[in-house]
Amino acid sequence: MRSKGFSLLELLVVLFILGLLGALGFITLRESINRGQVREVATRLAADLAQARSSAQRYARPSRLELAPDGKGYTLTLRQGAADQLVQTYTTPPGITLEAVGSTPTQITYDAPLGEVTTNSAAAFAATVKSNRTTYSRVVRAIGVTGKVVVR
Repeated sequence: MRSKGFSLLELLVVLFILGLLGALGFITLRESINRGQVREVATRLAADLAQARSSAQRYARPSRLELAPDGKGYTLTLRQGAADQLVQTYTTPPGITLEAVGSTPTQITYDAPLGEVTTNSAAAFAATVKSNRTTYSRVVRAIGVTGKVVVR
């Protein structure tokens, strides 16, 4: 005659299955967080490229966005006389890097007063935003003389 309740083996099997489901959920959650960080940095870079163009138009001075050599951020500057005035420095979250695509320049300069890309950086500016914890990446491009920003 079988007594009411669960055997120890049945409880262990259920706990094992719950543990597997929890581990899979955790892995999926981490992947989602990493993808979100990459998207966030790509969106931020695109917005700051638009801000650089807008600043060149608004203040009638050239503005420049330059990727950091270590790939961990970028700076936005505005020409002030013979020197550059630092407008903003952005540092990427840990594990997220920025790098120029192929042989594209690591900086883009918008000229005043129309906010057009200067001839020396008219080669399409393109930066890859990627995470070292996942294969997911986004490419932010500023294309043409107008410097239109496209995120893919």
